[in-house]
Amino acid sequence: DDMSTVEVALSKIDEKPPLHYFGNIGGYEKGVYEMGGNRVIVPTSRPFVEAVQGECPTWEKAFKQLMGFDSDSEYAEEQLIRSMGWLKQTRKAMRDPKEDRQSQVYVWVGETDSGKSWGQKELLPKLIGRQIFLTAENVNDKFNDDMIAAELINLSDASGKAGHEDRNKFTQRIKQLIANPEGSVEAKFRGRVCLPQRQRFVVSCNPDG
Repeated sequence: DDMSTVEVALSKIDEKPPLHYFGNIGGYEKGVYEMGGNRVIVPTSRPFVEAVQGECPTWEKAFKQLMGFDSDSEYAEEQLIRSMGWLKQTRKAMRDPKEDRQSQVYVWVGETDSGKSWGQKELLPKLIGRQIFLTAENVNDKFNDDMIAAELINLSDASGKAGHEDRNKFTQRIKQLIANPEGSVEAKFRGRVCLPQRQRFVVSCNPDG
C-alpha cells in the first residue's frame, strides 16, 4: 500500500540517529560528535586566542605582579615558571580535548586584595575560555549545562558563610570534579547523559584557608 505523507515523514525521522544532547562543551569546537554512544551537537566553538610569535610585555607584567615580583618575593620566579607550565598544558588541552590530558589544578593562594580575583575574572578567561564560579555553598549542586560548557571552573572557599561541614563537602566535591573524566548532565526534556569533562580548575584561597 502507498504510504501517506505523514507516514513517510515519520519513517524518515526514525531513520535519523537520535540526538542525546545539544549544548556547548568545554574545549570543543562546534560540530556533531559521538560521545560514549551519545549523539551530541555542539552549537558554538570555544573562544580561544591563538598565540603568535613576539613579545608580550603587558601579559608578562601582569603575571609578574601577581606572582610577587613587585614585593621581591623569593618564590616569585619559581611561581611564574610553574604558572606558565600550567597555562601551557591547559591551552594544549583546550586546543585538542580529544587528547584527554589529565586535569591539573591551579591553586592561587594570596592575601586579600592581592589580585587573585582580578586574575581569575579578567586574566585567565582571556587565555583559556569560558568560565564559571563555584563556592563552598553551591559547589555541591549537580553538574549542569553551565559547568559542562565552561573551559575554566573557578573554585573559592573564601565565603564567610561556609561552615566546617560545607568546607569538607567542598573539598570532596573538588576531588570528584578533578578525578572524573566525565560529568553526568541532565539534558532538557531528556534523560541524563555522560559527557567528557575537560575543564581546568583554579582554586583561590587566603593563606589561612
